[in-house]
Amino acid sequence: MKIVIIGASFGGVYCALEARRLYPDAEIMIIEKNEQLAFLPNGLLLYLQGVYENLADATFISKETLMKNNIQLRLQEIFLSCDGQEKTLQTDCGTYMYDKLVLATGSTQQSKVIELQEEEIYHYKTYQAAKYLLPKIEEAQEITLIGAGQAGMEAASVFIELGKKVHLFEAMDYPLFKYFDQDFLTPFLAALEKIPQLDLRLNQRITQMDQEELSELILTTVNVHPTETMSDVLATHSDLTIQTNDFLETSQKDIFAVGDLIQIPFTLTNEKIYLPQINHAVRSGMTAAANLVKPTKKFRGGLRMIGTKIFGWYLASVGLLESEAFLYPKKLMIKTTVIPASITSKETLYCKLIIERKTQRLLGVQLLSQANCLAIIERCGWVIQQEMTIEALLEQDFFFQSQYSSTLAFLNDLFVGCDTDEI
Repeated sequence: MKIVIIGASFGGVYCALEARRLYPDAEIMIIEKNEQLAFLPNGLLLYLQGVYENLADATFISKETLMKNNIQLRLQEIFLSCDGQEKTLQTDCGTYMYDKLVLATGSTQQSKVIELQEEEIYHYKTYQAAKYLLPKIEEAQEITLIGAGQAGMEAASVFIELGKKVHLFEAMDYPLFKYFDQDFLTPFLAALEKIPQLDLRLNQRITQMDQEELSELILTTVNVHPTETMSDVLATHSDLTIQTNDFLETSQKDIFAVGDLIQIPFTLTNEKIYLPQINHAVRSGMTAAANLVKPTKKFRGGLRMIGTKIFGWYLASVGLLESEAFLYPKKLMIKTTVIPASITSKETLYCKLIIERKTQRLLGVQLLSQANCLAIIERCGWVIQQEMTIEALLEQDFFFQSQYSSTLAFLNDLFVGCDTDEI
């Protein structure tokens, strides 16, 4: 069996590795247009923070690991077209036959709303773009960012740490709106106002770049959208994601799509949404591999989960927000509390929980602290996916160590002497 995968993204690479495990005799090839394999989406920021000595080191897997698994690589080769009837595909370097084709070309952060100069690069999601922008960023004294989502806020935080002035534009009325309720972010938003190098401009939509009015360097950190791959021959949704069935096969037989190219079922509402996250890309790639010979494993979808550190604050979120309550068919209640981050810490942990009122099932968690609380959100995600009620949750054992956890286990503390607001 000849398996060809277009794109060395998380979805493509993990599809190849799982296919190698399942089909030891298969011929597996990855075709990637970029010169660098598996570059991390925030690789440039990690390099600027000193996490990596070289920009090219910011990858999630090495070429040697794939070669060791007998996976062929074609780097700097551009996919052009595919003939689904003849099962052939064309690149700028040649023609290939395939038995199974997997599309894993990922997403782009290039704005589709703003008028951009074609010769310029405005985002740093790929290695080539990061390498191009690195000297410009190091030289710039002022930088304009378009979009105050996770990518924009992380970039602003790193650039200001480097001593630069940042102008940050956001079309919504508060940053990080996809992951947090506005009222929950009150302490964080108040802290942002005290940062002199941050010029945060909300409710302002940029449609045209004007370097004289903005700054010497402009970067787009808007929400990602799928790359347009075979959208002329495959059925797509209105947001240009590729339509797939439960087994991730597209409208053409033996052609699959994974990762940031597709919509996934949102576990809590069972609706299909565009939710580009690395975990989903990895799992969809592995699921597609399992279905290449015959449909055996449905893709389960997942939750929206993030965790990050911005301007010295740790922020984490998973599941449903209060602002999304109208999407959930049953009545909810909200629980908020403020507790010490640990017995020995003077830092505060702000918490907000979204709970189904009748069953007491946990549906969403938001966390905010200047102490590292990121590990907790993974546990919360597990609780939500297990459809666990508060009563069942309080019977669980959790890790306790005085320096790293609160008086009682974290989630138990939320239900001791706290106020509850029903909605």
